[in-house]
Amino acid sequence: MGMISPVWEDINEELASPLSRITLFLHETGNQDTLTKQRETTLQQFRELQDTILLFMKNLKKIEIAMYDEKDQITSTTIFSMDHEANDRVSLRKRILQNGQTQDHRRYYNVTKHMAERLPKNENRTYSEVEEATRAYAKAEVVLAFPLTHDSIPIIEPQDVFAFLPIRHMGFTVK
Repeated sequence: MGMISPVWEDINEELASPLSRITLFLHETGNQDTLTKQRETTLQQFRELQDTILLFMKNLKKIEIAMYDEKDQITSTTIFSMDHEANDRVSLRKRILQNGQTQDHRRYYNVTKHMAERLPKNENRTYSEVEEATRAYAKAEVVLAFPLTHDSIPIIEPQDVFAFLPIRHMGFTVK
């Protein structure tokens, strides 16, 4: 999605802790043809966002994306949400509201987490004094999520690989 530079604004609405909200206003100035292309590219990237991103983000449990037209009217809303169930089972829900229609999709995963320790420093990175003192670089959480049917039967199919965000389809099939 590229780089985003936030601009802080004073707000009147207070959300209950620990909730937060971000509103992105994209591509508002410049050549109209360029803005149209940039807008469509950005919209396509949001359309391609996968619900599985929630499996690998520690503090996110819900993402809501509302698309607006040039008249500031909502054209569609996509809501990704995650529920933790028993025995490391997670349920992902994708709800799309568009043209008065609602589409609901639910998928299930068995999530396994492991803390990898004693990792060496990355020689391509400079570490802060705090990172050096706490050896923060020496640990990393590895999260594996295996797709399941509603009845908890494993689904054998190629899976995507993530490193903070999806990298690309790697063709791994887990058996």
